[in-house]
Amino acid sequence: MFAAFVDVDRLTPANDAYGHDFGDEVLTSVASALARTVRGGDMVGRWGGDEFIVVGIGQRPDPDEYAMRIRRHLVEGGMDAAKWMPSVSVGVAAMDPPFHSLDRMLARADADMYDRRRVRRLKSLPASGSA
Repeated sequence: MFAAFVDVDRLTPANDAYGHDFGDEVLTSVASALARTVRGGDMVGRWGGDEFIVVGIGQRPDPDEYAMRIRRHLVEGGMDAAKWMPSVSVGVAAMDPPFHSLDRMLARADADMYDRRRVRRLKSLPASGSA
């Protein structure tokens, strides 16, 4: 069993700039994109705010590849990139020891998502110093 934790990147600025109706459109688009990425037995749910979870049985997806598939579906779905650049952060965890409960597995997937987001943001910072 695995869990993927999916967080919508930069929803608050888009929501503030274009209103809650647009924010709702983003969330609906992400939910639709997620529905197109899962297998028949996987479950998708909105966890709260701008967060979603996917729970399934079998091999867990690669988080970076999964985020790219979601983004691709968002772009193909016609998301207005001038208002919100389609982007999500994904973390994944499996029901392997020591994660013997769904709560622990979801917490680990959430922590993995935040770790991956932090690393991605560090890589995008300009190099400091001069040679």
